[in-house]
Order: sequence, then structure tokens, then C-alpha cells
Amino acid sequence: MAIITTAFAEYKEKNKHVVLAKQVLKDMSFKKVKFLDIEVENPNKLKKFDVIYINGGNPFYLLHHLKKMVLIK
Repeated sequence: MAIITTAFAEYKEKNKHVVLAKQVLKDMSFKKVKFLDIEVENPNKLKKFDVIYINGGNPFYLLHHLKKMVLIK
């Protein structure tokens, strides 16, 4: 499972809700839960995951970054 962190820089992986979401997902038997910041990391990494969770923020802003990297056309 990949967690796409919020578009709001202050909250990325440090937000208590993000940390809680990761723990809840692990408790639901997702063995591999990784954060992915599509603003700075290659969004093609998403292809390796079966499930993608968008964690808050502006989804259109995040979609913009996905399109920018030519993952979604």
C-alpha cells in the first residue's frame, strides 16, 4: 500500500493523522505501507503498489503532479 502524503508541506509524514492512518492500515494486515511524496519522488513508483491511499490535501494539486510526470494522461 502506498500512502500519497498531503499536498500541504507542513503535514506530510509528520501529521498525527497520517501516522495513525499508517498504523491502522498495518493493523488491517497490509504488510507493506510506504509513504510516497509525488512532488519530489517519481510517481511511477506507484505502479509497484496494489493499493494507493491519498491522504488529505488538495487531490487536484496531487493530480497535477501525477500528470506532470506523465503517469496519467
